[in-house]
Formats: sequence, C-alpha cells, structure tokens
Amino acid sequence: MAIPPISRFPGENLEFFQKMRQISVDIRDIFNDNVKVDCLSMGMSGDFEDAIAAGSTMIRVGTAIFGARDYRKTSSK
Repeated sequence: MAIPPISRFPGENLEFFQKMRQISVDIRDIFNDNVKVDCLSMGMSGDFEDAIAAGSTMIRVGTAIFGARDYRKTSSK
C-alpha cells in the first residue's frame, strides 16, 4: 500500500500516486516471470479520487464510512 504525505487540497498528491503506479509497472516488468501483482493499493478517505485517477485498484475509505476515530483516553473503571 502506498500512503502519500498528508494533503490539504484535491489533486495535491496526484503526482505522488502517478509515480507509485509507474514504480509498480516497472517492478512488474522487471520480475515478470516471478511476480504476479494485480492489485495497486493507494488512497484513503481524503485522497482516494486522486489515487483512482492514477490507477489504484484498492482504496481504504474507513473514515469516510465510519467517521473520524476517537483517540481520547477512557478510564477502565
């Protein structure tokens, strides 16, 4: 899975995703006889549109579905 830097604006990480896709193509070409990779996992709730545009075949959208996590400490009393 490729995870880019945190972005604030749509399109900000598109170039990163495009480079990662090219790397995956290069790896597939180099190891053609030994490696079968048919999944390119890139993108999460905040940037999945850019990841899909760059060729991602698997995204993670947990926050978009379930909402933000609650990281507050809770007492276990």
